[in-house]
Amino acid sequence: MKKRASKFARKNVLLALGWNVVEFNQGVFEYAKKANWIVNDIMSHNGRVPAQWNGDGIITGITQPSETALLRLLNKAKVPVVNLASYNSSIINCRVLPDNKMIGAVAAEHLLTRGFHQFAFYRVSSFPTVMERMNGFRSAILAAGKQFYEMDFTTQMPAKLLNSDQYLSILSALASKLKKLPKPIGVMAQYDAEANDVVRACLSVNLRIPEDVAVIGVDNDPLYSTLGPIPLSSVNSNRRLAGYRSAEVLDKILDGKKWVEKLILIQPEGVVVRESTDLVAVSDPYVSKALRYILNDFKGDISVEDVVRKSGISRRGLYSRFEKHIGHSIYEEIMNRRLDYAKKLLRETDEKLHSISLSSGFGDSERLSKAFKRHYDISPIGYRLQQRAGID
Repeated sequence: MKKRASKFARKNVLLALGWNVVEFNQGVFEYAKKANWIVNDIMSHNGRVPAQWNGDGIITGITQPSETALLRLLNKAKVPVVNLASYNSSIINCRVLPDNKMIGAVAAEHLLTRGFHQFAFYRVSSFPTVMERMNGFRSAILAAGKQFYEMDFTTQMPAKLLNSDQYLSILSALASKLKKLPKPIGVMAQYDAEANDVVRACLSVNLRIPEDVAVIGVDNDPLYSTLGPIPLSSVNSNRRLAGYRSAEVLDKILDGKKWVEKLILIQPEGVVVRESTDLVAVSDPYVSKALRYILNDFKGDISVEDVVRKSGISRRGLYSRFEKHIGHSIYEEIMNRRLDYAKKLLRETDEKLHSISLSSGFGDSERLSKAFKRHYDISPIGYRLQQRAGID
């Protein structure tokens, strides 16, 4: 690899993604601004590999060996390369990828807490990213003792872009498949776009969302999650942090640090809940009533006794039904909802710990801290720092 002319010169970095994902770009640009880089991102806009480029490092998004023009550039440039996609080779110093198995597990946990017993995964490709997501989802479902179905539509996807007739044909086949599956069912799709296709297929055959089919996607892309037929729940895969980390790693390599870590996995931020999964799908009316009460009021000063009273059944009866349908106690359900909300506030706001403890139902910061330490073996502030590490 070529050496820089001066350690005081501004670093010249090529962002060779070939696609324009706002969150990735934001993360890269946040680090680039901090590091005073010069960034060339023309490929993100026109999709064309630069004919001539002379700089210090490359952040790319190469997914497969068929991207020959981009591979030629990487080989010719002879500079450090960080990849934001799954393809790996000797010319790539490090890959920064979403933790896809964890993404699948997070989606499964979200649907499991809604009380589903049947689950399916919809995919239209066999890329490693997709298969890892499905495997993480399936493993969590099977570990909970529930039923899993795979909806593999890869053979129905044409090699080139879909025309309108082909799209409608796939949508019809998907609708037919969904009608045959047991209800109610929770469905995860490989990305938000495919999750919207599941929604459209359901609506075309009068399947109710989320009562019959609850749907969750991945990436929390606002184009799909908020502007589709029904507001879509989605796992936030933390693409902004992935972009930032890729730039941070490249900078360390350019500064001469010997980099041995070949793969960095970015943890998802959690589920952004919208209408497509916003229900309690438990057949037992007492458990359903108890869950709905917890979901609506966990931020307040509610107790297990309050939940029992709202359910309309005895304490012993609700305890046994809760264990049967949900797999854990009423108290644990209250704590899970409070901790999830506290984590969201720690990630997404600058609220003080005392304010977060009040907003999430813990009452005071000491109780919040003890619960965090017990469940996650980390303090709330430690969790916030961990999630924001490197992001100013």
